Amino acid sequence: MYFFRLVMIMIMLGSLNAQLVKEGSKAPGFFLFDTNNNDFYLSKNLEKPLFINFFNTHCSPCLAEIPDLITFYNKHIDSMNMVLIDYAEFSFPFVDRRETVEDVQKVMERFNIPFPILMDNYGIVTKAYGVSDENPNVPTGLPVSFVIGTDGKILWVHGGRTMVEDLEKLEKDYETIF
Repeated sequence: MYFFRLVMIMIMLGSLNAQLVKEGSKAPGFFLFDTNNNDFYLSKNLEKPLFINFFNTHCSPCLAEIPDLITFYNKHIDSMNMVLIDYAEFSFPFVDRRETVEDVQKVMERFNIPFPILMDNYGIVTKAYGVSDENPNVPTGLPVSFVIGTDGKILWVHGGRTMVEDLEKLEKDYETIF
């Protein structure tokens, strides 16, 4: 069953590699598993705008922004959804292994994260969003955040650590959402 789902993801996203992801473009569709092995489909989670943050537990800026993301999520829990997507293949030279669900669960417990963390074990979704490729519209490296509107279009792209000031500007720019 897992193999079948992986093949379906690859087929679904295969045509998206040529798509240039940027603000205003249609967000690449995907489904991934969270840390409890529950399915998460983008298309089923757009009843409210969706904040997506690509991260990894070995990325210091990624971990540093989590408290601010949690505060932002709690402030807007009624008007938006949020997920983190763990790019399991991302690593530094001193880390010689892929990230595991257990690594991510430790971070969830440490920060008491109230929203799902999805496991992008093969980097397929990360690559579809241009996070790990040379896309001039998407900063490479982690963390990278996106806000996707209920129509499936990308409203906001932010590379690097998301600071409180960035989130306040997001609120101001999209006050009709927040």
